[in-house]
Amino acid sequence: MAKTYNTISTFTAGQVLTAAQMNDLGENSNNYRVPPLCSVYRNAALSQTANNSFQTLSFDTETIDTDGMWASSPNPDRITIQTDGVYLCHASVVFTANGTGTRALKMDDSSTTQIAYVSEPGPTVADGGALNCTRIWAFSAGDYVTVSAFQSSGGSLAYAVGTAGFVHLSVAWIGQVS
Repeated sequence: MAKTYNTISTFTAGQVLTAAQMNDLGENSNNYRVPPLCSVYRNAALSQTANNSFQTLSFDTETIDTDGMWASSPNPDRITIQTDGVYLCHASVVFTANGTGTRALKMDDSSTTQIAYVSEPGPTVADGGALNCTRIWAFSAGDYVTVSAFQSSGGSLAYAVGTAGFVHLSVAWIGQVS
């Protein structure tokens, strides 16, 4: 359910606040203390069999969701915004080690506008190396964000998964759209 951030009137010295004005202040204060935010990750095994193309990633575990933005069904591949505003978006992915080809990560909004993108040569370190994307983006209720990964290793390539958030997507409300 969307949180609401009511417009607060301008007050003058000596003015007595009405109950409605006080309630608006209280509701806004409560929502600012616990703003809309959501963080999900992939805990179960996941590999990318598609070579030389982007694969939209899905998630199976929620870390936190204060506004009902993620559901394991029917769309475990997205966080759907419930409250209008400006959000800090972050995605990360770690492929298993394989020094061949390129790795890329991107975030898209529901209109398929690319929000963020990063690309690097195939990692050779033991943990596969991490790709991270971060962006501030304005959303309306009903918009969503997805994350897709790319690899060109020449074959199937697994992701590092687990509670450390190796395959991760999060959004955090940082303010109203002015």
